[in-house]
Amino acid sequence: MSGSLTTQAMYDAHADSWVRHERVLLSDFTARPRVLEALGEVAGLHVLDLGCGEGFVARQIASRG
Repeated sequence: MSGSLTTQAMYDAHADSWVRHERVLLSDFTARPRVLEALGEVAGLHVLDLGCGEGFVARQIASRG
C-alpha cells in the first residue's frame, strides 16, 4: 500500500484519542456500576476484553486487582 496507511496503522494512529479516562456515557453512571458490583472480588482473575470498545471497563476491573 504505497502512499497510504494500512487499516491497522490508521487505527493505531488514532487510538489515543479514543481512550476514556473518566465516566462519560450514561451507562457509566447507571448499568456499569451495577455490573462491577455484581462481579464481586476479582483479585487474581484474568479479564478478557473482546470487542468492548476501547477497554474502559476492563481497565476498571484490572485496577481492582
